[in-house]
Amino acid sequence: VLSAATIVAKHTSALCNACRLASSKTSNPVAKRQFVQSAKEVANSTANLVKSIKALDGAFNQENRQKCKEATGPLIEAVDNLTAFASNPEFASVPAQISPE
Repeated sequence: VLSAATIVAKHTSALCNACRLASSKTSNPVAKRQFVQSAKEVANSTANLVKSIKALDGAFNQENRQKCKEATGPLIEAVDNLTAFASNPEFASVPAQISPE
């Protein structure tokens, strides 16, 4: 169970770093704030999930399983919100085109 928590934390950390990088590369102040806020939401919800996973590792019971299940919701929501925002055409890459020459 702890190895799963480590993997989740590793991947969400990379996602937070990508948010910070995107924030630093955009000149849009609203987008800057949104990327920073998204990183905070992902980081906080990850911390809460890892905390509940550690509790489950210490006492593998139905109550702790339920807490883990409930802790996944905010993380999924934060990632979904970030995905929706980052999918905006303003941030999507422009596909390559071959010139007519």
